[in-house]
Amino acid sequence: MSSEPTKNGRRQLHLPPSYPSLHLAAIHSPLIQNTENVRYTIPAPTTNSRWDNAQEYRWRVQRAPQVDPRFDSSIIDAEQHAEFWVRKLVLAMVNLEDIKDPTDSSAAKLFRPEAYDSLLLEATCREIFPALIDRCKNGFRGPAQFNKALKPYRGLEGDADATCAQRLQNVVNALLWNKRVVKDVLFEDWKIRLLVNHPLAYDREKDSQKGSNDQRRRRLESEREKLRRTEEELLAYRSDLKGL
Repeated sequence: MSSEPTKNGRRQLHLPPSYPSLHLAAIHSPLIQNTENVRYTIPAPTTNSRWDNAQEYRWRVQRAPQVDPRFDSSIIDAEQHAEFWVRKLVLAMVNLEDIKDPTDSSAAKLFRPEAYDSLLLEATCREIFPALIDRCKNGFRGPAQFNKALKPYRGLEGDADATCAQRLQNVVNALLWNKRVVKDVLFEDWKIRLLVNHPLAYDREKDSQKGSNDQRRRRLESEREKLRRTEEELLAYRSDLKGL
């Protein structure tokens, strides 16, 4: 986001390029209701400025989709049923049944009914959906070293060759079972781009991180237990000395 002076001396806001426009059905959403009375002034876009060029460069597609969007009819179907998918994404985020995370983990606690911000969840899902449509239509907007759909591991081929509908369901599943994934995308837009590009690999990566974290936690618990025993032995030794 940037700004530059206009002719009248005021500064004009430049927003980053948006995702492809979607024909979304109007619904009685809390997010929409809370913004009904807010008036927005959108400045007329400038052209051929260095600001625009910089934004376009950072936002450029670096890998076209493996599935030709011209032959993926599920893209149009998804766009026509956008509100259905947004609702599925939100419900997946707040699900706490049969999740991979421990129920007392920091990630799981974020999505307890008394803890989460429903407007933030909906707003995030309304970022995820157009990001996924953009991925299906245009490709991955990021460098190759972050693109795990280029050479997917065995069992993760869907990250490369899934249709739009299949990709949406894979994202829903990742959010449904893995609260660490939800925590990531809730606050980091870059993580949204990664999730919609390779949801299967993203989910597995979080599983492996959980394994590493579990090992680290067990090691720390073991070290604390050893320290406790050492302290007890030291206290016993001191008591024996006093008894002499």
